[in-house]
Amino acid sequence: MLVFVPLITAHELTNQTSLIASALAFLSFSLAASSTYIINDISDLESDRQHSQKRNRPLASGVIQKSTSLIIALAMFVASIGISYRLPLEFLQILLFYVATTLLYSLILKKLLVVDIVTLGVLFSVRIYAGGSATNIEISFWLLLFSFFIFFSLAIIKRYSDLSLEVANKQGSLPGRAYLGSDMAPLLCIGIGSSVASILVLALYVIILVLALYVI
Repeated sequence: MLVFVPLITAHELTNQTSLIASALAFLSFSLAASSTYIINDISDLESDRQHSQKRNRPLASGVIQKSTSLIIALAMFVASIGISYRLPLEFLQILLFYVATTLLYSLILKKLLVVDIVTLGVLFSVRIYAGGSATNIEISFWLLLFSFFIFFSLAIIKRYSDLSLEVANKQGSLPGRAYLGSDMAPLLCIGIGSSVASILVLALYVIILVLALYVI
């Protein structure tokens, strides 16, 4: 749904051309993201089977075979690329960047401390940027900065909650990740700091906007 953010913030919801472009971008990005999530689940197969909750996922539990999921992922990716040809070339470039970065995350980056959550923050912000490229709406620096901080904090919350669950189950670490129980306190501090930073960015934007419209 993040691809619709540029359309909303630019007050272009009544623009039929932009609305159709955003809808196509939504379909294309949803298919591409779903295909990468499948690949991520395949790469996480062994660690998910050791996880207290993720072991019940279709792939980890054996309900769906790896070969079947690969075919589904490929079909989704091809469909995504096909839809993207109806949109500006820049959207396709951003989409391919997203897919490449996500695959790199699944194979390497998710195993690196902090790098994994920074990557997630960037990837969520990229979705907003893709929505802007699909509709030729310029993305504000303030919007991108706010989105990175808020998504970075949400990624930390996700990692913190996963880690706390495993610690509660006396695992002591997060399977498939570089995090230990001792990392919970630093993660909490960074997450709070990132949340505060997003609020400050939003507050500064509102102050500057008010000054520009009513004072200067």
